[in-house]
Amino acid sequence: MLLGALAAAAVIQQIQVSWMARSVTNDDATLLWYSAQEWASHQVRQPGFYGQPYGSTLEGLPLDLLGRLGLDFWIGLPVVMGLFAIGGWSLLAIAAWRRSHRILAAAALVAPALLSGYHAFFVTTVPTWTAPRFLAVAGVALLVMPRLLRPVEALAFSVLGLGVVMDPSNALLGVPVVLWFLLSRRVDRDRDVTLAASAVMPAAWFVWSWAFFRAHPDYDLHGALSLRPSWDVFSHSVTHLGSFFDLFAPELAPTWLVPAGACLVLIAVLVARRNARYLVPAMGAIALLLWGSTRRRQLRSRAWGSSCRKDACS
Repeated sequence: MLLGALAAAAVIQQIQVSWMARSVTNDDATLLWYSAQEWASHQVRQPGFYGQPYGSTLEGLPLDLLGRLGLDFWIGLPVVMGLFAIGGWSLLAIAAWRRSHRILAAAALVAPALLSGYHAFFVTTVPTWTAPRFLAVAGVALLVMPRLLRPVEALAFSVLGLGVVMDPSNALLGVPVVLWFLLSRRVDRDRDVTLAASAVMPAAWFVWSWAFFRAHPDYDLHGALSLRPSWDVFSHSVTHLGSFFDLFAPELAPTWLVPAGACLVLIAVLVARRNARYLVPAMGAIALLLWGSTRRRQLRSRAWGSSCRKDACS
C-alpha cells in the first residue's frame, strides 16, 4: 500500500509537470516535432540528435503515435518524456523488488517526487538524451533482476549498449553494473555467445554514426567531447562540483552536497565489502567520473566553414 502511494505521488507530480510543460518549448523540442514526422515517413536525417553526433530522435516514434491519436506535438512531447522518466524509475523499483530489496524499491518510486521541481521540469523539457537514458536504465534494471533467461540477458546488454553508444555519459551508470554482473556470474561459452549477440545492435549504430558524420561533417554543428583529457578542464570541474550534482539535489535540501555525499557513501559501502564484484564497479565509477571531468568539448571547424581558436572551441 505504501509503495502504491509513493508511486501515485510520483505519477501525479509528473502529470502536473507535463501539463505545465505543454506551454514551454525550445529549439530541441521543436526539432523533435519534425523528427516525429520524419520517423513516420522513414526519412530520418541522421543518427544523433539533429546537429550533433550524440543523442537521438527516438522520442519521435511515440510522439508520432500520440499525434496519430489526435494529440498535438507540443502536448504529446512532455507526455512522452514524462513517461520515459517515470518508466525508468519504475523499472529500477521492479528490479529492486525482484531482488527483495524493499527499501531500495521504495526509494526508486519516491525519488521523482523527492528530487527538486527543477529536475522534474528539466527531464520533461530537455529532450536531447531522454531516450538513450531510458534505454540505459532499462538495460541496467534487467541486469539487476535475478535469474535472467539468456534472451532477456542479451536484450539487457543490447539496450544498455545502445544507450551508451547514443550518449556516452550513460556509461557512468552502465559500466559499473556490467562489471558487477560479469563478476557475479560464471562466464562460459553460452554467455560469450550472448554478449556477442547483444553487441550487434550497438555496434551497428556506432558504425552508422561514424560513417554518416565522416561523409557529412557539416551535420555535426555542436561537436562531441574530446577523448583527450585536459588538466585545465579537470581543475575547473573539481572546483565547480555543483554543475555535476545540482540537478539531483532534493527539493527539501536544495544543495549539491546531498547527492554528492550520497554518491560518496555508496562508493564507501561498496569498497568496505572488500569483494571484487563490489570493489571493481566502485573503482570503475570513480574512474569514469574523473575521466569525464577532464574532457573538453570540441567543435568541428569544417561544420562552420571557418577556423576557430582553441579557446573558442572548448
